[in-house]
Amino acid sequence: MAAIIPVDPGKSYRKAEPPPSDVSSASRTCEHGQTANRATLVRGRDGDAGRAEAASSSNLRPRTKRKAKQLRVCLTNCKYDCVVRVCGRHGLKSVGEDDDWNLYWTDLSVSVDRVIEVKLYQKINHFPGIHEISRKDLLARNMMRMHRVHPDEYNIAPLSWTMPADYGDFIAYSTKHRGMSYISKPDNSSQGTGIFVTNNNRDIKSDSDCVVQRYI
Repeated sequence: MAAIIPVDPGKSYRKAEPPPSDVSSASRTCEHGQTANRATLVRGRDGDAGRAEAASSSNLRPRTKRKAKQLRVCLTNCKYDCVVRVCGRHGLKSVGEDDDWNLYWTDLSVSVDRVIEVKLYQKINHFPGIHEISRKDLLARNMMRMHRVHPDEYNIAPLSWTMPADYGDFIAYSTKHRGMSYISKPDNSSQGTGIFVTNNNRDIKSDSDCVVQRYI
């Protein structure tokens, strides 16, 4: 049921105007009777209307790309020609150790003080204590220690013996398990130097500095 509103006979009422028929039109009637367009009306200091600037992306200027800076690499302590060739092929500029570099490639271990001084945009191919996993004897010893503590999680490497400290354990194991093959690796060499495979434990010397593993 429609609500009945009482009317005061001594008061005059203004007839309500119907709303605009097209509410989606580009121009709408404002409170002061002026018409606001989609374009922004720019007025000068003298009060005259300036030209209208359309707010569209087509009038925006594209951003200019900054020229990329050439990356710089320090190869002072690198003796491998392949690293030098790869860096040059990819446009890296070779600089000295005292210069501002982006990449520091070295064959040596790095100290904690060196790492502390590294800036956010600089990278080094080593970190302090990396020899614990880069040397064969230390890696084998650490893996066997973790295997004894967590046998299921660290069952990912073959049995290893570090000579000469583990020579007695190796002889006892190889004597009990005859017919197995073992691989011997120098503890601190690279590129396959001094590596050999044998099934005779006599080929492993008690005074040799090497790592012996079950050959898989």
